[in-house]
Amino acid sequence: MFGLGAVGLAAVMGCQMAGAKTIIGVDINPEKFEKAKVFGATKCVNPRDDENRSIQEVLVEMTDGGVDFALECVGNPAIMVFVSVRMYCRNLLVVYVSALTKYGAIT
Repeated sequence: MFGLGAVGLAAVMGCQMAGAKTIIGVDINPEKFEKAKVFGATKCVNPRDDENRSIQEVLVEMTDGGVDFALECVGNPAIMVFVSVRMYCRNLLVVYVSALTKYGAIT
């Protein structure tokens, strides 16, 4: 789960309700980790914590080869592309709603 704001926490809850055994929250704000665990995240990681490895390398190691599903809940087009292209995952779903954000119009 990339992003642990309101949308990310809702997605964490949905994953837990669907029976996911491992839910990894990824966010650059570690203050969100405690709340994410209350909502169902089993592990949390800050991509800035390991300067020697990329977040995908960290996640591949944590999951012994890659994740089954990856969800992008930040709304940043660069992160959407990263999750789409660079993550080692068996299934990928990128869903976004058109919105005007600080990154510009997303359609």
